[in-house]
Order: sequence, then structure tokens, then C-alpha cells
Amino acid sequence: MVLLENLTYPADTRVRNEAESLAAFGHHVTVLAPRGRGQRSSERLRGVEVRRYRAVWAGRSAWSYALEYGVAHAQLLGRSMWELLKGAEVLHLNGPPDTLAIAGLLARAAGRKVVYDMHDSGPELFRAKFDSARALRVLQLAQRAAIRCADQVIVTNDTQRAIAIARGPCSPADVTVVRNGPRISEFPDPLAGRPGELQAPR
Repeated sequence: MVLLENLTYPADTRVRNEAESLAAFGHHVTVLAPRGRGQRSSERLRGVEVRRYRAVWAGRSAWSYALEYGVAHAQLLGRSMWELLKGAEVLHLNGPPDTLAIAGLLARAAGRKVVYDMHDSGPELFRAKFDSARALRVLQLAQRAAIRCADQVIVTNDTQRAIAIARGPCSPADVTVVRNGPRISEFPDPLAGRPGELQAPR
């Protein structure tokens, strides 16, 4: 079961690629994500079960982010607990927001596996947007909780890997770099070259 908050599915290509890869290997994958305009509340896409909730999107103020995250957390925590009760074996958290670590802690308490996928470092993103030392401390604690509750941490690059290892702290063996990138199938076929030798322009 995959929890996604900050982008719709399948627009988040990182989450889509991960979910479709797992489904291709025979795993049953459910993605819980916000519902974008024109999207169905539930559907099956390329072997992935997608269930969506009504979202409130943030503006520029800190309060609008609090509202967005409040609505998302109520939906994601409630729905993820229901999926765990139905037998979901693995909870895959995508952060930020790292405060979804609450679901990870509950999953661990239920004896399930947890994967934390750190797309970006939440505290640094918040520091760049707002100036609130108290909120920053909360986000730092949330990030640490997300790292510590995970059986495996996935990051986008070596810088994020160093952050996860240092802040968790956690074993380097438990942190894996999975880079973002387009699939070869998403590129058009190359144009056919013209026959003959190349000549330098005069």
C-alpha cells in the first residue's frame, strides 16, 4: 500500500514507476492519493489499484499548508489503517510530508513492513518557504520518525542518502538510492539518418 500526498497519481512519475514495477513482479499494489480534476475516485491503471480522496490544495500561506496536510492526513491515516486491517503487508510512505510517519509507526506496531521514500528533505523545503523555528523542529522530528520507523529507506540521490543516514540515524545498508528518470518507451523513435557522408559546412 502506497501513501501519496503532494501530487496526484499517475502524475507523480516516481511513484507511478515504482508502483507499476511492483505490480509487474506480481505484487498487489494499492495507491492512496489525492484526487485531481476529472479523475475517478477509484480505478485500476496498468495493474495498480488507485484510490483517491478529495484534496484541499495549499496556497502561499503556512495556514493553507496546514489545511492541506490536515485534510490529507485524516484521509490517508484512516484509509491506510483500513487497508492494514484488511491485511496489507507493506506500507510505503512518500515524503514530504514526513508526518505520515504516524501511519508508519502504526503499521510497525501491527507487525507490518514499512518503506519510507524521501523525495525531498522536508525541513529544508520548509525553511526555504517559511520562518518558524517551532514548526521546523516538528518537521525535523517527523523526518527522524519516518526514517526510524522504516525497514527500508529510499532516496533520490546521494545527498539525500547522507541526510537519512545522519539524521535517522540508520544503517547505510538500509538506505537505497533510486533515481528519477524517464523510461525509454516515453521517447519517440529517433529520426532516420540521411544516407551519405557528413560534410562540414562552408
